[in-house]
Amino acid sequence: MEGSYIGVKGEATGIPPSLCVPVDTCGAGDAYASGILYGIWRGVTDLKGMGDLATKIAASVVGQRGTRLRVQDATSHDFQLERVLVFETDDGS
Repeated sequence: MEGSYIGVKGEATGIPPSLCVPVDTCGAGDAYASGILYGIWRGVTDLKGMGDLATKIAASVVGQRGTRLRVQDATSHDFQLERVLVFETDDGS
């Protein structure tokens, strides 16, 4: 399978790749890891949704020159996380 696998505590799921036109692969793994860490930080428990976010962030980085995610891309990914994934905040909402 192309893409990646995420596993936590005996649960594993396959994550398909996000489509992009590759320009520069430097930073792809770091960008993917940042998506996973962001999901963990926000309390996301859905591995598939977290992996989908991570691949979208990595695809954005791979589709541009350089390793930093552009501000406009980061903003759009955060919006997608809010819409797609369900998580609890510290106040229980």
